[in-house]
Amino acid sequence: FEGEAVPVRRRVVGKSPPEAELRAAQLDKHCCPRTWAEFEAAGKALLENWDSLAAKNLLMQVCQAFPDEQYQAGMFRRGGVVGTLRSTWSRSWLAAICARLLKEHDPDCTFTSVYLSNSLAKDMHIDVSNLPGSQNCILPLCLPKRGGDLWVELGYGDVVTGPVVDHVDTRGKVRHGVVHRLDEDEVFKFDPKRYHFVTPFKGTRVVIVGYTSDVLGKASTDDLDGLADLGFQLPDSVYLRAPRQAQEEEEKVGLSAVQSTPVNKGGGWEETFPVADGFVDFRVNWSLSHRSVLKGTLCQVTVGLGWQACVSSTAVQNGAAVVGEVAAAASQKEGLYRRKAPRLWGQFRDSCLCDLSWECDGVTFRLEQSSLDPNWWKVLQVKDGQVVGALLVYVDDFLLCGSSVVLRSLAQALQHKWATTPLVVATPEQPIKFLGVDILVVPRGFVLSQQSYAEEVLRIHSVPVHVRGRIPCPRELASFEVVESDAPPTSEAVHQAQQVTGALLWLSQRSRPDLAFTCSLLASLATKAPHRALRIADRALGYLQRTKSASLVFVADSTQLHGWSDASFSPEGSRSHAGWCVCLHGCPIAWRSARQAFVTLSTAESELMASLECAVALESMQALLLSVGFSVEDRELHVDSQASLAISDGHGSQTTSRRARRLRRMQRAIEDELASQLQGMTLDDQPCVQEQP
Repeated sequence: FEGEAVPVRRRVVGKSPPEAELRAAQLDKHCCPRTWAEFEAAGKALLENWDSLAAKNLLMQVCQAFPDEQYQAGMFRRGGVVGTLRSTWSRSWLAAICARLLKEHDPDCTFTSVYLSNSLAKDMHIDVSNLPGSQNCILPLCLPKRGGDLWVELGYGDVVTGPVVDHVDTRGKVRHGVVHRLDEDEVFKFDPKRYHFVTPFKGTRVVIVGYTSDVLGKASTDDLDGLADLGFQLPDSVYLRAPRQAQEEEEKVGLSAVQSTPVNKGGGWEETFPVADGFVDFRVNWSLSHRSVLKGTLCQVTVGLGWQACVSSTAVQNGAAVVGEVAAAASQKEGLYRRKAPRLWGQFRDSCLCDLSWECDGVTFRLEQSSLDPNWWKVLQVKDGQVVGALLVYVDDFLLCGSSVVLRSLAQALQHKWATTPLVVATPEQPIKFLGVDILVVPRGFVLSQQSYAEEVLRIHSVPVHVRGRIPCPRELASFEVVESDAPPTSEAVHQAQQVTGALLWLSQRSRPDLAFTCSLLASLATKAPHRALRIADRALGYLQRTKSASLVFVADSTQLHGWSDASFSPEGSRSHAGWCVCLHGCPIAWRSARQAFVTLSTAESELMASLECAVALESMQALLLSVGFSVEDRELHVDSQASLAISDGHGSQTTSRRARRLRRMQRAIEDELASQLQGMTLDDQPCVQEQP
């Protein structure tokens, strides 16, 4: 660096002009590299005699010399194709400098790729090819005076530290986010799966971005070793291999199996590989636990959940390195496995629960899976087989039901098997949340509420606070058929209609039966009349705004399993609409509102169809309750149609000549239920209830 000498003043009168301070930092054009060859020579010399400030200045010179170029190096993914960018090896010195600067400023950051952004501003986007759960690391080298910061979308549970700024994405949806101010030489991390963009700016903006590509278990060992040599801090997950890729890696590093035996219990295999200093006994099974035993040059590793792993002969020479690498990979594989192979995770989880047994106060307990619903489990006493509790699972969430002693002992057994969050017990003061449903204890029962989920749905769809509807769907829009006024469907409208329908379905199927008809209508119109479906959804969201605190109260009475059915005969001149609800001890446990499968020709026939569907639902609920150890003594079916009751009793069989075959089949189905000696079903006339004006 050369510059003019600035005379030292004996007395500081005021601030020095900016030009006087900047002249000493100006670079001499005659000593700056101008071509890539000159930059390469300077970069390699810098890597041998490292200096952070000189490295930053060199990157700034590169960006000034080539203002229209952006540099990217490391792993890439295009669909299912995974590899390394050519620029990684053609300008490896530049990749090494970027990686080293990132590590110096944040030793904990991990990345498979680096990107030197040279005054480039991207629109709102998400990084679809990045590994879920990873973080992008941004190291600013030079920032403009104004702008150039990062707007990141807010997520559920975020702590808002600044003003919320709304932006509209490419699909027209409003996104809520916060602008994060960037500082030079300070690393900023964020989730790449959230929408983000660079705020507008003028001037020079140079940043290094480190990110992790989702390599899908297909990254080759040579590529990973090459990136590690360049200084990339690779996450442990990139070493997990897909089965086919692992086999290719074995052949590539020259490891041939001299002994291969299957592992019968739980599935998997064992293989022994010869290496330079001995043998590696490698075992893969379905166990979550991992253990590493080092005996001289023999390293025995057990990896869970069926992940294959390949070790090269160079890595095996240092046994401790192999142990650490595989153990680190095993510590992350459970979450990856649940996300990418939920079905296999469910099979493994169920096998562990089947083998689970524990003792409490001298009593041994075990779990038994329901034969109808694999998510339901009975808690049994081993001695007499008495049911003392229940367990409901969903992927890796557990809901425990039973006495306090049984709950805590079962929780300890599960925590001994897996690392879980602390046990939370529902109390009148503190509810528990399971699958988005808040469960609160009240005298003699429970309350199920989804108010927090409803508020989140209203926030996501930007429903104003003053919009409060009285009904979820107006009569003029409640048509299942496409009418002339419906606009032709578009892909964007279909996507938005399906999105809001799914959000409302999660409510209607769990704690809000009052939304069942509206959700049935939305599901039918989402693809064929999406614009009208969106209008209905707006009305339903307004109704949800008014009734978001509505909840189901479960207080048991003396009744058993009861079902109510009703039907609206051909409201639009075509198929009828039916609805039914099943209650256990006066508490609703199942309901449905939908169009009937075919056209009926009379009110009696439509009511008979609805009652038959409710009878099937009663059978299903009874079978499910029996499978988890709860017996039901009697069932009752309530129907509000005398004509359908007459057909069910057999008195109307002589007057159904036109539809004899179909009606008699339905009649005989209900007659079989009435004649059953094991669990009888009683049909009762339910008179129509009229609302008082």
